[in-house]
Amino acid sequence: MLTVFNKTDSLIFLSQYETIKEAFVRAVYAASEIDLSLEAEDRSHSTLAEVLKQRLETIDTFSPEDMAAAFRLVVPAQRRAADGLGPDEARAALLLPPRVNTVRVANRWLKYVFARLWSEKLVLLPAGFMMKHSFFPAEIRQILPGLPETALCQVSAEASDERSSGLGLRMTFSSNYYKFEDVDIDEFAALTLETIQRDDIRSAMWLGDPRRSRSQLVEVFVRWCEAGQSNGCRYTMAEAKELTYWLKKAVSGTAEYPETAPIDFIRRANLVRQGVKNFHKHSWTLRNRAAQAVVLAGGREETDEKDWIHDVLLSGTLSPVEAKFALLVNDVKSGRAEIYDYFRALRQSGRNKTAELYPSRMGIFPISLWKIWDNAFKKYKIHRQKQGFEGIHGRVTHIELAVRDYICCYLPWWEEVHGIKVLMPQDPSRFTRFGHWIEIDGVNGSSPDSFLKFQQIVRLGNGVEHYNMLVSILELFFDYCRSHAIELNLELNYFENPVVPAMDRLSMRGAPSKTDKIPIKKEIIPWLLRYGYAVEEFYNHVVLRIFAGNASDFDGISLVARRSIMINTAEWGHVPCFEYEGTEYAIQEIPIVGYWKMRKVIDDDRKKRSLFLPSISSFRMCLAALETGLRLQAIQWLCRDTYKSLDKANDPTAQLAPLLVNTDKVKDHPFKTMIIRRAMNLLDREFRFQEMLDEPESKQFVSYENRKETRFAPIKSLFRGPETAAPVTDRSYYSAWERLIVGFQIWFNNNIDRSEPVSMFRIEPVTSRGSDVPVISARSRGGQVLTSCRVRVALEHTPHSARASFISARSGLLPIEVVADLVGHSNKSTTIYYMVEDQEAIERRILNVANLIWDSDQSNPVHIRADQVNSRLVSSFEKDRAATERAFGFRTLGLLAVERPEGDGIALLRSTPMAEIVFRETHICPVGELCPTDVLANIVEPRRCGVCPLAVKSVDHIPAIGAKMRHLLEQIREAGDLISTMKARGEPSASRSEIAERRKIDIVEYEGWKTSQQALLAALRELEEGDPAVMQVGMPEAVERHLKHVSRDVEASQFLLTRLVDSQAYSSVETPLVRAQAAQLRQRLLSSPEALAREVADLPNDPVMSTLSAMRVVLEARGLKASYDAAIGSLSELPQSRNNRLMIDFDGKQES
Repeated sequence: MLTVFNKTDSLIFLSQYETIKEAFVRAVYAASEIDLSLEAEDRSHSTLAEVLKQRLETIDTFSPEDMAAAFRLVVPAQRRAADGLGPDEARAALLLPPRVNTVRVANRWLKYVFARLWSEKLVLLPAGFMMKHSFFPAEIRQILPGLPETALCQVSAEASDERSSGLGLRMTFSSNYYKFEDVDIDEFAALTLETIQRDDIRSAMWLGDPRRSRSQLVEVFVRWCEAGQSNGCRYTMAEAKELTYWLKKAVSGTAEYPETAPIDFIRRANLVRQGVKNFHKHSWTLRNRAAQAVVLAGGREETDEKDWIHDVLLSGTLSPVEAKFALLVNDVKSGRAEIYDYFRALRQSGRNKTAELYPSRMGIFPISLWKIWDNAFKKYKIHRQKQGFEGIHGRVTHIELAVRDYICCYLPWWEEVHGIKVLMPQDPSRFTRFGHWIEIDGVNGSSPDSFLKFQQIVRLGNGVEHYNMLVSILELFFDYCRSHAIELNLELNYFENPVVPAMDRLSMRGAPSKTDKIPIKKEIIPWLLRYGYAVEEFYNHVVLRIFAGNASDFDGISLVARRSIMINTAEWGHVPCFEYEGTEYAIQEIPIVGYWKMRKVIDDDRKKRSLFLPSISSFRMCLAALETGLRLQAIQWLCRDTYKSLDKANDPTAQLAPLLVNTDKVKDHPFKTMIIRRAMNLLDREFRFQEMLDEPESKQFVSYENRKETRFAPIKSLFRGPETAAPVTDRSYYSAWERLIVGFQIWFNNNIDRSEPVSMFRIEPVTSRGSDVPVISARSRGGQVLTSCRVRVALEHTPHSARASFISARSGLLPIEVVADLVGHSNKSTTIYYMVEDQEAIERRILNVANLIWDSDQSNPVHIRADQVNSRLVSSFEKDRAATERAFGFRTLGLLAVERPEGDGIALLRSTPMAEIVFRETHICPVGELCPTDVLANIVEPRRCGVCPLAVKSVDHIPAIGAKMRHLLEQIREAGDLISTMKARGEPSASRSEIAERRKIDIVEYEGWKTSQQALLAALRELEEGDPAVMQVGMPEAVERHLKHVSRDVEASQFLLTRLVDSQAYSSVETPLVRAQAAQLRQRLLSSPEALAREVADLPNDPVMSTLSAMRVVLEARGLKASYDAAIGSLSELPQSRNNRLMIDFDGKQES
């Protein structure tokens, strides 16, 4: 058949016009029916038949010229045709109503009409006919199922290049290539050469460029040949791909064209090229086989074996792997090796490296026996898939291989070696528990090993989980066989399941209590995050420059990306920087984490362009994992349409944002988590990048892991990979993570001064599977055998360590329940599993706690504990009571019992036996805390020591007395609030009076302690200014530390902080109110970005201790010293509540 191409700008009629006109009418009505079926609901436009109603009623007057004019409406290039016809003439020819939507409907569906006319071999369309601008590829295949395969192969959803796919459909419509045998390489080559010579400016489009392996036109021809290999195509794939070579030779005038046909030139060139390739390949193969022969022969003493190895390898009879197994089989036969050695080697080498299932052993493979087992496994997998189980094929196939190894190779081989008849399990019903599944007691060597023993010996890994999974799956498999025995044609319809999981599973007692994923150190995470964001900012800058048209700086990036893993940022005109702890750091080299490819984009002016862009979706995934703690699999399958659906406010100033995680392998439904705003901004940048791409895959939905049946809804991938609708692959994000870690370590160790460098990866040799033995490769060169070993980058922290790093870094900062919600855990034990503490940090904490217990903080006056047995006061009192009385400024006070002499308490203390004296934080009790009757009558209640005339106070009691006063102030304030509340509720006066009476006693005691404090402060000043000789028994700690009393207005925050410190030092003044306020303040501190930005130690469960520990972080973030005085000064800056002062009226004076 003579090939014809439409090289004009108009339609070419291939049949009688009346026939074409009738087909035109049929196609119009067919288009209307399809339009109605596609949009059955909520229709807002007319069908094509309705739009062309007037034209169809007068179809007899529809001339060939009218049809040619109507065609101008669907080909944009024809609107500027030389004949002057344009859209107005097209509307007139079609008699379109003067409405805007009619043109849109006609433009879309007339393309269907003319494509149908071409498929019926009635017209040839010009190359400017672009159907894919109005219909997606899937829609074209749906509405035009009758298109020839030559056209359908150009709109395949799996097409690797959408641009050349669209061009291929146009080229098909402009030709009469209805069958693959019609495709003619000579005609197509002539057309392509003519196109190039007519349009020199766009010759790169036809010839290709360094970034593309083939040009677009050649890609069109290759796709025809690829689809037609078994459907009548006359050319091989190699000949089709060599069309580019012919075009370049033809343009340069060295193709002997037209004297030599293109196909003859291509085939002759292929013969020459193949000869050169064969020569080099044969030479390399000989050298490689010689080297392998030397390696295999090593250690072999028998000359016959050495000669045999050389013969089979050098002749090519066997490959090195096959020769290896042949030797193993011979060793088993001679007793030099065991059968198990063969299976270990088979699993180490990989089953895909040999042409046979069992090299050198396929002669005894029981084909008929395995046919029954194979059928059972296939139907079991289908059954599990129908039940809704996901990923079952991979796990069952792994178990199936293990069963096949045992039944089809091990048992027949054992029977052959030992000469003892073995009962072969002909089908699952004949697979018994004793003998096949487990050992029979008392039988040693007279029967083959059981399946479980066989599996324990030959399996490469020693993980208990995988072994138990094998037991569980086979239990379910045999249960299925029992219930479907008749359907599977098993020999026995009723049989026992040989698997008893409770007896067969291995103990998990040795299972690790912590994850084996090593988290990144807390002090390194801030550096790594800032480095990662700086790398991302560099790539964002590159994309903006390319969009601006400054792409000349980026020529040759593909070559750089292939040959290096680092980029010199200065050479690209932009050095990324970041600031941390007041210092700015520059990054001179960054890793190549982007995948470079020509992409179709839509710019801000809605113009379509093709730009050479980097895609860093995998890299952004790694940063998101570090920021959120989510599984990489959950981030990988985030949906572009729903990830931000919960962020209704969309407030960019909010510190946190909700994220909808729609896919997680351990959950059946999407869940919500909260992430920090900068992480949401990271996801938004990826969203904007994906939205600007004008690629058909960008609009496609994909199912989870491309599974046909899954519990998750299809998604539009947020982190979509190039040339696909699916997310980036695991290998892609692993490579990005690897380059991030390597680049960061190199930069960090070269730019940051530390006592020891960071070690996050190492270089190690590639080892054989299941062992630590390096893989040695051997080659011969010049008669000498050269051995080498490949190396790889071994990461200390894998990508999945990001999850453990996130959880461990927040250990103690946030409650475990909160961390579990953030990362999607359903229970606290799973979160604790991921909390891994650094050994150095643990040692530091143990040492700090030991030091704290051994020696308290001597710089903080609240730690003066005069009640401790080793305190200065007690030690001095035991040595000399009279001298201690003078040195420590003993004082007593009685507000109510004025009839008692002032010195009665001190005098009583001088004569009381030491065993009866009680040393308290605030005073010394000489009566053993057994209040005398006369004293009790005046102080109203026991232990009201602030007004007791017997309580002896010293200068070392001053801090504790202050804590006691603040304790009473808190009780007075709480009682006042309670009385006001009761009054507002209308409680009886009797109830209020009881509380008021206790409040009055508290006020009186407060005044007593205050008076004692003032007296002791005066005594303290006298002691500091007096003769040091007075303190010969021991200097009071208050004097030694120069304790000063500061008077100031007490605000709510200051008062609360002081109460917290008091409660830490003196547990006797801690109240439920303080604990509640401490817990509330702790949550406020932990929600502060400043606190979260710092890395702190684990906080204890005690809310008071937790709050004080967390407060240290805030103080250090403010640049303040984490001390008592600094805390008081810092909290004065916090916002105050409305009721922020407590005023007590004493003798007409108000004091805070």
